Amino acid sequence: MLAYIDTNILLALSGFDKVDKDTKQLLKKIFYDVDLKIPQIVLGEALTMILSESEQGEMITNIEKLYNKIEEIKCSVEPFPTTNDEIIQCASELRKRSDVVTNMDSLILAHPIMDNNATHFYTKDGALNNFRVFSYIKELISNGKRTQELNIPEEFTEE
Repeated sequence: MLAYIDTNILLALSGFDKVDKDTKQLLKKIFYDVDLKIPQIVLGEALTMILSESEQGEMITNIEKLYNKIEEIKCSVEPFPTTNDEIIQCASELRKRSDVVTNMDSLILAHPIMDNNATHFYTKDGALNNFRVFSYIKELISNGKRTQELNIPEEFTEE
């Protein structure tokens, strides 16, 4: 199974986002048993959020904490995919179809959509788990641009 994660899941895994004990256990169970990719845009957003909320003396420590968690998770061979033209086009299409998906979210979600090996995308953002996103994925499958469904589990999503 190849999974992608959203910024909020990376922050929860790294201890920067408050989650209850049961959710933390579920996160650990899932992410130590899968091949995982973290798009560079997710890493950049996570670093920006951590730095903006860190006191001056905590910045290096917090960046190290994030880096150590990423090492612990052991991302797959290409752990930090970059944004390319195909992903930007997909993100643009997602924005056209769903006004609840933000620009940043559409770029993040486009990564697993355009990776035919991706089977799961984990997020806490309920807006990304919607009918218009799934109908676009089905359209890509019917047009031969994607070979399988993309599962966006609801275990972590919030409204």
